[in-house]
Amino acid sequence: MYSDDILIGKNILVVEDNKINQMVTKKMLEKKEVICQIIDNGEDAVELLSKENNFDLVLMDVHLPGINGTIATQK
Repeated sequence: MYSDDILIGKNILVVEDNKINQMVTKKMLEKKEVICQIIDNGEDAVELLSKENNFDLVLMDVHLPGINGTIATQK
């Protein structure tokens, strides 16, 4: 059985270019006591993750400006 408690205190990177989706996702995650950082494109996500990888999970949109989410995830 799944429990929301598993998310408490987790550090999640959200890669999403749509501002409304960013706001909704951030509010939902913070309500679950998740630490959330948002980046709006694949290039910046790849760069951030190559410098520091202290995230427990990355939520990656597929359709992003520049490199798409699939390519960013592969890198």
